[in-house]
Amino acid sequence: SKARGGEGGSGTAVVQHFPRAKAGFTQQSLPYCQGKLPPPVEIKVKGNSSPAPWQVTVLRNDQFFTSMLVENSTEDSGEVTFTTEEAGEYKISPEGFVDNRGCLGEVMRSIKLVAIPLPGVTVSSSGTSSCKGDACVCEGARGGGFRLRFTGEPPWSVTIQTEGKNATVFDDLWDRETTLALPVGSHVLSAVSETNSLGGDHAPCQRKVSIPMVVRPKPQAVLSPLVCTHLCKDESAGMMVSLTQGTPPFTVHVQDQLGNVVRQQFTASSGELRLDTAELVSGRQADVLTGFHNWTIRQLSDAWMCKTMEDSPVVSGALPADTQHAVTATKQQAQASAALPASEAPAGKAQKQPTAAKGRAGRGRGRIG
Repeated sequence: SKARGGEGGSGTAVVQHFPRAKAGFTQQSLPYCQGKLPPPVEIKVKGNSSPAPWQVTVLRNDQFFTSMLVENSTEDSGEVTFTTEEAGEYKISPEGFVDNRGCLGEVMRSIKLVAIPLPGVTVSSSGTSSCKGDACVCEGARGGGFRLRFTGEPPWSVTIQTEGKNATVFDDLWDRETTLALPVGSHVLSAVSETNSLGGDHAPCQRKVSIPMVVRPKPQAVLSPLVCTHLCKDESAGMMVSLTQGTPPFTVHVQDQLGNVVRQQFTASSGELRLDTAELVSGRQADVLTGFHNWTIRQLSDAWMCKTMEDSPVVSGALPADTQHAVTATKQQAQASAALPASEAPAGKAQKQPTAAKGRAGRGRGRIG
């Protein structure tokens, strides 16, 4: 303003208004992933013909944070960026925004820096598929798979590293709890991400993890006859059991055509199942030790508690009837007793029970059918 004197002490005053600069943040909200540095924050100044440089003072949560000079980078405007390590509300101080004349500028919008918590995931076995280990399932178990529980906001994605293969990403997972089925082998869940956590073209928030996930193979075994030509006195029939898939020790249940079931545990990957010492699960011991039998595997469980339960034989060929001999005093008696069903055997012999085996177990003659 200018004052001009006149007669009698009168005068005039000229008040001159200068345009005010405007300043504000280019975004109202800026999310970033927790544990990472926020991206740079940008302030733009429109000069409106006010002289540069402009002094800009920034407050964080209404407390002084920083002060900067903004040069005129274009014809009548400028911008400046700054970085911060903390979330909060950032705004320009109305008293701290002035042009080169000292005139206050007009403050526009503020900005909120928001730290997005990283997603989380826990893994457990589901259904009846639990085997020994925190995240271990058995192949083929009912409802078997890995139960994933997420924290954060959907949708999620997980990255699975499989031994000897490229990583696999399972995405678009909207349920907070979901079940994942994987093939036999060793896997590692290496990352979980929130797909839309930051929106736009920004990379999603991701948490690096290392959670082992193991799928144990279904145990498998085969039966085979013992290699011998006859049974001697006090010897009992038996068969070889060989684990072809799975981990010993293992337990096998075998059943004959009459419904008799016996069980035996093996510490090695193969061994001799002795019908005179194996545990009788159902049926009659006398029926197990006499006559001809066709044995098949009905249940198999290994060291990892993985099980195979079948309504039909799990081996390509069970022990045929002609490979197992009755317990008899002599080979001739064994052949004679085998020729007749138990109900038609001579009365004197039908009452005679076999002697528990003390010698070599289960010798048979014949082949695998």
